[in-house]
Amino acid sequence: MLQLVLIVVVILAQQVVTQSHFISAITSSYRGHLFLDGTTAYSVCVYDNNQGWMGIGSTAGCSLSATVVSDSIAFANISYGYQHVLGLTTDGTVLAWGYNNFNELGNTSIATGTQANSPVIVNTSPIPAPVTMVCAGQLASYAIAK
Repeated sequence: MLQLVLIVVVILAQQVVTQSHFISAITSSYRGHLFLDGTTAYSVCVYDNNQGWMGIGSTAGCSLSATVVSDSIAFANISYGYQHVLGLTTDGTVLAWGYNNFNELGNTSIATGTQANSPVIVNTSPIPAPVTMVCAGQLASYAIAK
């Protein structure tokens, strides 16, 4: 397992080029990569950001430089789906951002067929607390509770 992580880090480092990070988690899609450096989430755009998946508050900018998702959110886990991302904070809050094709963002204030360009809180009320892990699928979102 450690060897696989090191290989992925080398691939990511080739794209980030001049930045160095202690990577504690990584997730990828054809559009780009997300990784955690401690509890800070970073996006690295490879294809485009036209559906807000980078979580930086806009659809602008597709850069190979690592961009902080949010300075004010401490992440414990992240997962990249097809066109959306899930994040689990250190206090157990589940967040989502990107394209809300089939309500995979789990937030009724984001209309189906639109996007959230920055993290929004997912409605986890049907799930027994606490959530310990999140996983984003192609058109679905999953949370594991303790």
